[in-house]
Amino acid sequence: MDQAQKDNAAQLADMIIANGEPDKESSTRILRLSGRSIGASSPYYKDLLNELTAKVTKSTNQDDIDGHRKCLNHILTTLALCFFRFEWVTLPTNPTNFIEGEYLRWLGFSRKRMQRCIDTLVENDVMILGRKGFRAGNTFGTRAQASQYYPTDDFIRHMCHSLYHEYGDFDAKADADLYRFKDFLPEDMPQYDTYQPKIEALRRYNTFMRDHSWAMKNPSYISLKHYVGRSGRVTNYYQNLAQRRVPIRTNTLLDGERIVEPDFSANHLRMASNLVGEELPDDPYTVIAVETGLERDQIKSVVTKCMGASSKRPKGYLIANAHLAKVPLHADEFRATLASLEHHYPWTQNIFFHDVGTRLQYLEGEIALRMMDWAVDEQIPLLAVHDAYAVRDKDGDATYAQMKLNWDRVLMEANFDEFLDDTEYTVQRVLDRK
Repeated sequence: MDQAQKDNAAQLADMIIANGEPDKESSTRILRLSGRSIGASSPYYKDLLNELTAKVTKSTNQDDIDGHRKCLNHILTTLALCFFRFEWVTLPTNPTNFIEGEYLRWLGFSRKRMQRCIDTLVENDVMILGRKGFRAGNTFGTRAQASQYYPTDDFIRHMCHSLYHEYGDFDAKADADLYRFKDFLPEDMPQYDTYQPKIEALRRYNTFMRDHSWAMKNPSYISLKHYVGRSGRVTNYYQNLAQRRVPIRTNTLLDGERIVEPDFSANHLRMASNLVGEELPDDPYTVIAVETGLERDQIKSVVTKCMGASSKRPKGYLIANAHLAKVPLHADEFRATLASLEHHYPWTQNIFFHDVGTRLQYLEGEIALRMMDWAVDEQIPLLAVHDAYAVRDKDGDATYAQMKLNWDRVLMEANFDEFLDDTEYTVQRVLDRK
């Protein structure tokens, strides 16, 4: 980690610690989080988890050790989330929370395992007790409450340091590290000269960005799957930081400055409409939201799933399992949203369940490459986040204006080349291969 990364980590930690402690009524339960969604994948975090696991149990049984480690990881990642959400984490020890079928039991906790984790984390200055829990009946008119905990300043500083740990090799010279072909048959590989300029653009961009500081810093790359014209978004670790439930990404810093992420409303739907010669209102989700009573995230989830499906075969599965998605819906809500979309935008019937989403990702990658070239030319640090771009707040307006220009140019070229028709042959071939 260079000095700029250290300074950004310290500055972010200072901002968070300056908030003090959350209101006692603001709390969250233990959540199941991925390491990269919260920055818990650095060597520091792994060392801390190993150190605490050795202290939480003296068992020599590997299954028992792994079970304690898993529970500690759940608490630690939730603690990290909580200082971004400015909330306490509730850690109950009442026996009824650990019976078969209960959430904590599903996560791997027993009452003893929870108490051991709590004791270990408090004794090792990882978290502090905010409000001690009590059983119902202790105070008239009250209900049972679990004890609440908040991370210590040291843990906050260490986790911010973890966020700003540098990942990946910015000196990597191999073309295959920058422009990747996944599940390609030899006969489907493109000629080198057709993608060599893109490799050079990525290399130039990564060389520029290596001198800047941001969370989960690593070189960006592009990965295509099966055929040219499929997948191809720019990828980096910053994208993986949690943003939907709590805006962790945009609460981090870029070169020590606040981040904004200008993006396009309903981008895939808008790209598809452009490619089939249709128009959309400024906010195409409004009329659907009014008709169905659902939130934008729920409508977007339906659009994404229907546009990503290769055929109508998985339609029933998507509807039946909509309640299990990251943005859950009831089956009837999924059906109502799909019906409303197809009613107001009839052309979507030729877009949904036709494997269009994967192909639109390729165009997003083309737009991103142009944005990265522009960023280097203008000396503006920029990170691709699918159809959005993370930049310093002061660069937000200029970035959005350039996004619109590049969007128009790439879509104009895609229409001229009849992109959807030209890549249609890949749909059935990928299905056959699966």
